[in-house]
Amino acid sequence: MWTNVFKIGGLHQISWFQFLPQESDFNSLPDKSAKVDPKDAMTLLVLSSHLQLQNEGFLSAWTNSFVGPWDPSQGQYNPDEKIKLWLFLLGQHSSVVEKAQPALSSYCIWTLGGTG
Repeated sequence: MWTNVFKIGGLHQISWFQFLPQESDFNSLPDKSAKVDPKDAMTLLVLSSHLQLQNEGFLSAWTNSFVGPWDPSQGQYNPDEKIKLWLFLLGQHSSVVEKAQPALSSYCIWTLGGTG
């Protein structure tokens, strides 16, 4: 996956975190009668968290990334497709700020980094 870093006026240091939903959360859903595709559930979780972070004033984004070659015989979707949630924070951070943690409780940090 390629990532673009933009220089936004006056922003010299930005930390970023990339999150993946924890798949174990979807395997232990209490209502087994509901036929929910795990990928759909993860997508809904990521979009919901993205909106929650935006409403709290954070800069966030989401991306789909594809790992490995896609073989059309595997069906319509790449089985290695991953939806990821991104959080961008001003300054240098090695951990997520406390105010953002409630929106990210169902995630594990995939990668983190920064500029500046």
